[in-house]
Amino acid sequence: MTFILSSKRSRRALWGAAVFSTGLLLNLLGSPHHTKAAVGCRADPLLTLSNGATIDLSLEIGKKDFTLQDVQHISYTLHGPVGTSLVSTSFPDGSGNISTVTYVADDAPGSYDGDTVVTTGSKVKVTSYLSVVTLPTDGGTPTPVEPEKGHSGQDVYTHLYIG
Repeated sequence: MTFILSSKRSRRALWGAAVFSTGLLLNLLGSPHHTKAAVGCRADPLLTLSNGATIDLSLEIGKKDFTLQDVQHISYTLHGPVGTSLVSTSFPDGSGNISTVTYVADDAPGSYDGDTVVTTGSKVKVTSYLSVVTLPTDGGTPTPVEPEKGHSGQDVYTHLYIG
């Protein structure tokens, strides 16, 4: 007997099982607000732009026992190519309640500049990363980006070029 997922009900059931399994796995791994890592905590908003690009502004914050609960606020500014706009912002790590995002379309074609400021109760190390998750619809090749280091309270700048 051949089993084919051709009905809408079967596809929905399969999709529902996949979403449930993912949620269960994330629950077992723990909430990012309570997870402690060797480097502290991470914050990773994803910004989708009108040119089709999805940009990840990642941060590593603090020391070994630092969590997102120790972060008071994170301010992200992404500068992108002139003529583009921000379509959506998501916070898969759950840091949206302590974050603000500003998008400014004032860069040259293919250029993306991230500026982040992390506010904490004490001075901690901050490492900022800027990467492309989805290329713009007109394509291109991202230039590798070195992470930038700083401290809480400082502007930490990163640059990405897709050409």
